[in-house]
Order: sequence, then structure tokens, then C-alpha cells
Amino acid sequence: AGELGVDDMGAEAVVAALELKAKANADYSAGKLEDAVQGYESAVLLLEAHCGWKSGGQIASEYAKIRSNRAECRLKGSDGERAKEDCDAALKADPKNVKALFRRAKALVLLHKGGGGAACGALHGAKRDLEEVVRLDEDCEPAWGLLRDVKAMCEEEYLFREQEIVIDDEPDAGETNARQEKELAHIQKLLDDYKKDENKELRDDADSVFDDKNQEKKDPRDKVDPVFLRFKLRTDRSPGQVLRYNFSSEAQPLWMHTEGRPSVPPPSCPGCGAERHFEFQVLPQMLSKIEADTKSGEHEIDWGTLAVFSCSASCGGGMGGYREEYVH
Repeated sequence: AGELGVDDMGAEAVVAALELKAKANADYSAGKLEDAVQGYESAVLLLEAHCGWKSGGQIASEYAKIRSNRAECRLKGSDGERAKEDCDAALKADPKNVKALFRRAKALVLLHKGGGGAACGALHGAKRDLEEVVRLDEDCEPAWGLLRDVKAMCEEEYLFREQEIVIDDEPDAGETNARQEKELAHIQKLLDDYKKDENKELRDDADSVFDDKNQEKKDPRDKVDPVFLRFKLRTDRSPGQVLRYNFSSEAQPLWMHTEGRPSVPPPSCPGCGAERHFEFQVLPQMLSKIEADTKSGEHEIDWGTLAVFSCSASCGGGMGGYREEYVH
């Protein structure tokens, strides 16, 4: 009992739990999955009730093995959700339990294939677990094989690495650091220069700008797009932003370029006929965050800005509370 760090009652619980585990292992080998699950459950309850398994050590290691073994039973029954729960608990007790990592990866693949809310991010979670498995045990061939399959699925389905989006108010124009101020001043100067020339006649040939390579005469104003400058000036207040959300019904997207802007309002809501109002936009900065430059061919994507328009009446009847949004 002293070696285990528990009192006599705790020691008896450990012995009983190990006996239950051995019996459950035999039931699993005999194909008696339900009996095995019950045996592991009894062992888990004993350790949780009488032992300080959360403090680490040998008891925590045994607890992790029992939860991991029960996860394997769940996997045999195609119960990915409960298998993952068991693996989560096992890894909390013993973060380097290779079997628990491998089984959680298999559970996540099951959840991915099952679809629904539980599938969100499951494939990338499986990939992370498998990479940790082969790091801890480079000779684990089943893990290498599943890792190859998971990577292929990630490529085929074009899934992105799960990341956290932090929501914050946009800084005021004056809230910029010293590094940004110089660049913003330059951008503002370009915009001011453009505005000065906006209503002027084109200069004569002597004052025109020539392309030295092609010797083509150009309008000086072609050098700068005022819409882009406004976009740059505004987004530089918070360079890391990837989404812009606006609560005002009068809000308009922050367009990136003069070309490509809609010439007519978005179509009305198909559910209630109300107008669609601008709600949020996805900025091109998102492309670098999701590592879109690593994709090519049919998976290659690019955009300037994605503006999302939703029902101004916030209707949602008949479709579980949701209506299709319009993206420009």
C-alpha cells in the first residue's frame, strides 16, 4: 500500500480493479465485448472511488490502461464518441499512453466518417494523435498506415487546421504603433494624392507615365486603386484580422478592389422575402492562416474578400432555425 501511495482500503481496491481488468481482458479476447465493457467499468469505478489515480504514478498508469482497453471495446462496436471519451480520460491520467493515443485517433476517424457536429476538426485531431504515436513509437506500423490514410483524406476533403478565432473590437484610427504609423502615413498620402487628381484632366504626353519596357502611355491614376488604399488603411489598424463583423443594418463590406463589387443588391431571402443585409466578411488574410498556399490544382483557392449577406428579418422557420446566406 505504501508503494502505491494509498491506504489499505485503497490497496484492496487496486487489487480488485486489476482482477476485474484481467477478467475483462479475457472476455474481450473471447469476443464477449459487453462483458468486457462491464468489467472495465467496474474497475474504473473502484479506482475512481478509492484511489488517488489523478496524482499520477502506478495507479494512474493502470487507470489509463483500463480506460484505453474499454475504448477498444467501444471501437469494436463503432461507438467513436464514447471511445474518444475513454481515451481522453486515459490520456489525462497518462499523457504518453501510446495505445490510448492510437485508439483516440481511430475514434476520431470514426467520428469524421459519421459526420455531424462531432466530425468538426476530427480528422486533424486524428492526424495530431497519430503523429504523436509515431514520435513515441516509431516502429508502430499500424499507426504509420493510418497516418498515411488520414493525410490522404485531409488532402481529398481540403480540411483546414483547427484554430481559435479571438473576437475583439477594431482599434480606433489613432491606436497604431510606431511601426505602422509610417506605413499608414504613406498610404494616406497616396490616397490624398489620388483624390487631388480625381477630377483633373489627363496630363499631356510630356507629363504622362511611360512603361519603360512596353513604352505604353498610362494614366497616372492607374498606379493606385483608392478602394484598395482604403482597405489597406483600415485593415492595418489590426493586421492580423481575418474576419470583420458589423452589427449595423447600414453596414457595407470593406471592399478590397474597385472591380468585383456588386452592381445590384443581393437577392432577397428565399424564406420570407425580406432584404438581405451585410453581416460579415472573410478577409484575404485568412488564406495565410489556413495555409492555402500549400494547396494546388483542383484544391487551390483564392479570394479578395468574401462578403456574407443574411436575412434582415432573421427568419428561420422550417429549416431548423437557419436560412441560406448569400456570399459575394
